[in-house]
Amino acid sequence: MDGFNATERFIEVPWCFARLGGAQRVLDVGYANAEAEYLQSLANLNIPDLHGLDIAPPKHMSVTLPDGTTRALLNPVQADMRETPFPSDSFELVFCISTIEHVGMDNDRYARGGKDMPSGCGDFESIRELCRITKTEGRLLLTVPFGKYENHGWFRQYDLARLVRLCASTDYDVLEMQFFKYRNGWSECVAGDLSSVGYQAGGA
Repeated sequence: MDGFNATERFIEVPWCFARLGGAQRVLDVGYANAEAEYLQSLANLNIPDLHGLDIAPPKHMSVTLPDGTTRALLNPVQADMRETPFPSDSFELVFCISTIEHVGMDNDRYARGGKDMPSGCGDFESIRELCRITKTEGRLLLTVPFGKYENHGWFRQYDLARLVRLCASTDYDVLEMQFFKYRNGWSECVAGDLSSVGYQAGGA
């Protein structure tokens, strides 16, 4: 086991970033409120055409290249995830790390003046939009809090039933699905091991 006293980012971020492959045009959803460590890891991927989408006001960041010159880390766009300004088939890869569970919920802490319409199915609306803007042979890397279903007001925790319905509501093929539990560190498990586990249970 690894990641003692660490949040789920310990699993989510390297899991997603290890699957970058050769993607050149990439969208990161929910970047504006990300931790500095996440943004540093994102910068280290050196993605040539990186875009950021968030309901919060745009966040402009730059990175320094080996030759000493600087460039923008990403092209920031402020929009609701359910209705983006991107054309269809825009991205080879989309990172959506612990973001979709917030859509349609109480996002005052994140939006900072951004418009977010309440909706009990904001996640379903969002994943269909992400499907639209992802290329036919592209990929969506999605992470969510998982265990017993819980509504925390500002986000929802998924159970297997809602997660399966979410995945089945799009044209995506599910190629990979993994689950992790926390007990003095993070380890892989099966979905059934988490069926009664609440958010942050066991110190996670």
